[in-house]
Amino acid sequence: MFCMKAFGAAVQPAGTTFVGASVAAVSAVSGSEDKPQERTKRRMLMPKNIKWRKPHKPPVKPWDTNKWKFKGEAYKGNKPYFGKYALQILEEAWVNAPNIEACRRMMVRTLRRDGGKVWLRTFPHSAITWRGKETRMGGGKGTIQYWVQAVRPGYILFEVDGCTEDTARRAFHYIMKYLPFKTKFLIKDTPSRFELGLAGSIKSTKHIPKEFRKKSDED
Repeated sequence: MFCMKAFGAAVQPAGTTFVGASVAAVSAVSGSEDKPQERTKRRMLMPKNIKWRKPHKPPVKPWDTNKWKFKGEAYKGNKPYFGKYALQILEEAWVNAPNIEACRRMMVRTLRRDGGKVWLRTFPHSAITWRGKETRMGGGKGTIQYWVQAVRPGYILFEVDGCTEDTARRAFHYIMKYLPFKTKFLIKDTPSRFELGLAGSIKSTKHIPKEFRKKSDED
């Protein structure tokens, strides 16, 4: 009974830990006074909460898979919204978390000198499970290996504004060479929300047209 009370007092509430309990619970039961280890760290890009522990694969699959079937072009998120320059995908694909983070670093590194703002329109909220090779049947569903977002042709992946067109093209040029699928560079004809002062903020307003600048910025 004493062990059960000690174990229950050491375990953290469900909302404070991500995967499992801390090692402090084990040390409390065993009576050892070792320094507890850190909790399991979250990955950089993944959902904070998920409904299913092992969800199904998304219906949209890359074109090079065996069970590929065209699901149509993107009817949402297919136009630049926040920024003036955007990168559009031209085929069905799974964009995983390492790809998104690598592209973000490429854009930030390019825009660091000339200035600008980046918007990420993708987030890996779909889990992909993986079972070991040559395993017997009946073992259940595999464990989660990585997180992706299934996108259709025409979807906007990234947006950039607050910089010149040459800077945006140079930033997207590195990404187009890195990503394993075809993409396209787009320029928005109408004023973006960044130019209208409705999305994001930036120190320098020299790239924003005068008719769209705020009165406070002109002062």
